[in-house]
Amino acid sequence: MVSAVSPTVPPVRLHPVDLPALGRLLAGRRDLSLQWHAEYPMAETFVAGQLTLNRSDEGDPAPWGLYQICLGVLVVGDAGFHGPPGPGGVVELGYNVVPSLRRRGIATAACRQLVQLAWQYGAAGVVAETTAENVASQRVLAKAGLRLSGPEAVGVPDRAGGPAERATDRLVFTIGRP
Repeated sequence: MVSAVSPTVPPVRLHPVDLPALGRLLAGRRDLSLQWHAEYPMAETFVAGQLTLNRSDEGDPAPWGLYQICLGVLVVGDAGFHGPPGPGGVVELGYNVVPSLRRRGIATAACRQLVQLAWQYGAAGVVAETTAENVASQRVLAKAGLRLSGPEAVGVPDRAGGPAERATDRLVFTIGRP
């Protein structure tokens, strides 16, 4: 597990979701060592979990899979990678925190940890997308060290592994390996 401490939020820890735990999560059953926040799991949890499960025929998705965002033993969101690094060694990340705990630095701490995991496991770069309207997400990505690189998702496969999206309301943030 990876953890970080912020002065405004309890320590944020990323708890990896292995394939057996992913099956339980998708069935609505929690890991007995963790507690779920009343707003968890979210609809996006099931989408991210299913995408990770869809990639499991390629083998264990770790470390490029799904993580639960924990405050102590309380799961308050999800974060992870959309798959292993693609062309050029770039990996895409995503995150979501339960609505009542947003704007407290939790997503920023989780994203920082994901970026560090990406470097630890050899990624050459990290990319993330958000919408032009989602200013809070733009701030999370900027605080995590990513920089706005363009208004379109050119060259970034969509979440289902299909061709790159080209929606002009999408913003792409990137960071290269230090």
